[in-house]
Amino acid sequence: MCFMIENNQYEGFTPLRGHTRLKTLSDRAKAHAIPGITIDGNNVWGVYMTVRDLARRVREGEGPLLIGAVTYRQCGHTEGEMICTS
Repeated sequence: MCFMIENNQYEGFTPLRGHTRLKTLSDRAKAHAIPGITIDGNNVWGVYMTVRDLARRVREGEGPLLIGAVTYRQCGHTEGEMICTS
């Protein structure tokens, strides 16, 4: 199984650094004894290539893993904040 965190660097309305001491959210994988990697979530081609390669690894039975994709919040956090930056 492949788990992915879309890390927009916020938790609700508070910057992530106010909620965790982890440098990267993919470090959470260590608590579950699985590999975790961090990628640039804004690099569409890089995300595609990484997920493609790691999905192959999972399908071949090498176990689960966690991908942390660091990106930016593109829209508001709640339904009332539907203003998008794109």
